[in-house]
Amino acid sequence: LGLARPVRAQAPAAPPAAAATALPGAATPPAAAAAAPLAESLTGPAKEAYDAAVVLFNDGDARGALLKFGAAYEAARDPRLLWNMAVCEKQQRHYAKMIGLLERYLAEGGPVLTDSERTEAKAVLETLQPFVSRVALTVSEPSATVYLDGELVGQSPLPELVVDMGPRELRVQKEGFVD
Repeated sequence: LGLARPVRAQAPAAPPAAAATALPGAATPPAAAAAAPLAESLTGPAKEAYDAAVVLFNDGDARGALLKFGAAYEAARDPRLLWNMAVCEKQQRHYAKMIGLLERYLAEGGPVLTDSERTEAKAVLETLQPFVSRVALTVSEPSATVYLDGELVGQSPLPELVVDMGPRELRVQKEGFVD
């Protein structure tokens, strides 16, 4: 799972090159013809957050970069930023979160993504499968709040959860019930 780092801000390209996460030995697909590179298409707060994210990521701060790529996404809603966010999650070994972001990247990418970029994202998703588990959680009480590893997952009933390998901490809460 040797995914690479995002390309420096001075050498922007469309994803996956913008976040440059290629499988070992795989060529980086060409930029989408219809979309300008992220570093050129983003403006204002989205561009500022993107530039800061690239600096943080290149400095080894994937957590900080994730926050900034997330802020850029919220400002611009450019689905290519989801790829960058997925790369940050990979650097933190958060494979389940990476899967969620890549699925959104594919769903929201529309005409911005080339066939090659879609193929690569699907290949990465397939590569990630051995590093996660799928969990069907049955909670006897509806509207119970569910936390996984201290993070809010949602309220019951829930769809199947994708979780990272290894021990996990699950907590279910509902007013009037003991945790």
